[in-house]
Parts: sequence; structure tokens; C-alpha cells
Amino acid sequence: MHDPSQRRAGLAILQIGGLFGLAISAMHRTGAGYPRLARAPDGFAFVWTLFALGTTSLVSLVLAAMALRGAPHTRRY
Repeated sequence: MHDPSQRRAGLAILQIGGLFGLAISAMHRTGAGYPRLARAPDGFAFVWTLFALGTTSLVSLVLAAMALRGAPHTRRY
């Protein structure tokens, strides 16, 4: 069986990854070149990739937070 502290550390890492994914998506959407990139030939795929990245990151962040909130605390003797 796994140590509960390892589970909590893994969930915290998932939260950090979700935050990074949201930050990357937001930074790419607010950049000065975004309108030009969106109108490029592959702009449709670029925009939908950003939406997918942001959505996946948000879901990962929320689920990790919910699991972390319900994770058992470690007991130290």
C-alpha cells in the first residue's frame, strides 16, 4: 500500500501542473501576436489547442484539489 504522504505530494504536483497549464494558455491568448496567429492558416488548430489545454488544466486542478481535500492526513508517531 502507498504512503498517504506520497499521495498528497502527487496531488500537489498535479495542482502545480494544472496551474502551469492555465498560465501557459492564458499567456498565449493575451499575447500581442495572438490575433495574427489566430488568422494564420493553422490558426484554428492553434486556438482549439489552447482551449483544450486550458480546459484540461482546469479540470486537473479542480479534481486534484477535491482529492487533496479528501485525502487522509498522515499520522506521525
